[in-house]
Amino acid sequence: MATREVVEKRVERTVETTAKKEIHRQVESRVYRVYCGCCDLLWPVTTIEGWFKLLEFITSFLCFVILSSYHESGRPYFEFLIFVGTTAWIFVILHIFLKVTHIYEKLPYVLIQPLVEFVLLGVGIFSFLLASSVAFGYAFNRDVIIAAAAFGYITMVLFAVELVWKFLRYRRNPPEREAPRTENVRADEFAY
Repeated sequence: MATREVVEKRVERTVETTAKKEIHRQVESRVYRVYCGCCDLLWPVTTIEGWFKLLEFITSFLCFVILSSYHESGRPYFEFLIFVGTTAWIFVILHIFLKVTHIYEKLPYVLIQPLVEFVLLGVGIFSFLLASSVAFGYAFNRDVIIAAAAFGYITMVLFAVELVWKFLRYRRNPPEREAPRTENVRADEFAY
């Protein structure tokens, strides 16, 4: 069922200086051609972050699948790349799912703050660098291992470019943290 809806989100940003207080208002509108009311199925192809996640999904999948097809993939120096590729692939799927279903925006701020994203991307970069280098060191002109290590390096570069892109984006426009509720909260308002 494909419907066409225009969803508008009003964004207000307050800039305070010593002399005056400015309020910038802008309206972001987006046309959803495939919108079921709870999911944004076009998120992966209409946003830059979505394109990064799609490319990371494909390259990390190819990395561990190609290496798993090798008959000696059970060796420890190859299993580490399989573990890193599989783990990254699962986390990319989880990130895409949370963004498409709009659950990501409802997570607590401590889980989605930029510092957490930077640390996780850094861990991914380091893990792929280490695992791909170890697998490449034991390749000995085996094309399957060279291809898997190459996809590991490509995934590492994608994570690095995404890290730089997010750093520049958050540097220009830091996200506003929601103020915690300090008024009286009744016991039945707590989430269990």
